[in-house]
Amino acid sequence: MPIFEFKCPRHGLFDIFSRMGGAPDEATCVHWGCNKRGKRVFSAPALVNVQRDWNEEANDYQRDAYTQAKAQLTNVAREEAEHSGGSPRPVKEESVQAAAKAIADKKPKKSVVQRAVERHKQRARERKRSAT
Repeated sequence: MPIFEFKCPRHGLFDIFSRMGGAPDEATCVHWGCNKRGKRVFSAPALVNVQRDWNEEANDYQRDAYTQAKAQLTNVAREEAEHSGGSPRPVKEESVQAAAKAIADKKPKKSVVQRAVERHKQRARERKRSAT
């Protein structure tokens, strides 16, 4: 659904979600207690292009080592083909097995958030023990 922008004379810009082609020329301000009508404002569209490498995409899905390795190798082959203008080379099973072993052998690092949650839980357990 597209986001349409309106300008309230009192509060300034506000957004409304509406169907494509279904946005009115005016809309009531979204701020609580404000009944002013805002006129539609036309602005440049926001284009967001987030590029992530194949390793980030594979880790996002938290796949098992084999599936992750196969996805990484397939993506590398596709990227090489795009740069060279050819067709992607087939991924060999031996390569997938070797990459899967290398991934499985690496101990995954915990994120900052995971470490903070663990510290919080540990402190809560310590407080509970000291209270009893």
